[in-house]
Amino acid sequence: MNNNYHDLIPDVIFVNNVPKNMTGKKLYNLTEQINNIIMIWNSQITDCACMFYRSSNITYIDLSDFDSSQVTRMQYMFSGCTSLTSLNLNNLNTSKVTRMHYMFYKCSSLTSLNLNNLNRSKVELVSDMFKECSSLTYLDISNLDISKT
Repeated sequence: MNNNYHDLIPDVIFVNNVPKNMTGKKLYNLTEQINNIIMIWNSQITDCACMFYRSSNITYIDLSDFDSSQVTRMQYMFSGCTSLTSLNLNNLNTSKVTRMHYMFYKCSSLTSLNLNNLNRSKVELVSDMFKECSSLTYLDISNLDISKT
């Protein structure tokens, strides 16, 4: 039996009534010491660029309840999350996102990633999205629309 409950129960970041000037870079400072994250917040956030940038201690992120309906930028969002092994992007709304370049750059512990359900119809930049994802053995991008790139 594992007695390290911190490994079993994710930390939760709950952000409500977010100021319109809150960005991924500002939120990054809240995540520096957290290992497991579930994010729940309202739809005022428009910029997730660099949100978890170089958060090398994070092993699990669950964004299934994250209202990203107004987000337009996700570049470098998980870049440098070298310990990240599990990422839940189910229900993530990316219908307005135009930038995803370097999104998973150096996620060297991530072994599987399903992006099949993401709407990428407005994405213009995807360069080096999976660069240096050295452990990635499963990647589902079967519905990837890169017509605007």
